Amino acid sequence: MEFEIKKCKKNAAYKVIPKKKVKLNLEKIKKSFEVMIDTPIALVIKRDDEIIVKEYGELMFKTLTDIDKIRKIADEIYEVGA
Repeated sequence: MEFEIKKCKKNAAYKVIPKKKVKLNLEKIKKSFEVMIDTPIALVIKRDDEIIVKEYGELMFKTLTDIDKIRKIADEIYEVGA
């Protein structure tokens, strides 16, 4: 899946945004990652960082700044949840 990585303007977080419209299967993601918070439209998972996974495909990495790691983890999440 193609996506872009952007630094948030409000804080030090990084956002990953799919280039095409997507709806992630949060149930599949919950089975593959450690879930910290579970809501009907978003998850907070733990994988090298706290990551907010929104059903419409946006990911937010709270503290991770290594772009290569962000790209790798985003690929894993999209692969599982697509």
